[in-house]
Amino acid sequence: MKLIHVHGFSELGQESLITNQYRKFAKELHWDLEIQEFKWNTLEGNPTKLVANFHESERRIKEVAVRLVEAIAVEKEEVILSGHSLGGAILLEALELHPNFSKLHSVILLGVAYPQKIHSLKFKT
Repeated sequence: MKLIHVHGFSELGQESLITNQYRKFAKELHWDLEIQEFKWNTLEGNPTKLVANFHESERRIKEVAVRLVEAIAVEKEEVILSGHSLGGAILLEALELHPNFSKLHSVILLGVAYPQKIHSLKFKT
């Protein structure tokens, strides 16, 4: 199984703190879990516009969500998806675009930027 974490807006390092913690816990707790970070460039375009203008943020979320859908669609094993802050908004948008990922095991949302989207999602049971 694989855990894919979508980092938030300002995570510009090699790996986000959350992904790093997932790796640490997986090792300490002997989880049979591959940890991967879905990297997206938060500084593409104008970051001031993204923060100041909701419509620009929405456009960027949709762009990155399409890339996330493409990345998840090729996964051969079950995946756990995790999203933090704006990364959570990207994850929710991806799930709205493609609500029936056959390999989706579970979703972890951490301080999601746009939680009202949760109500519009229909998950298979």
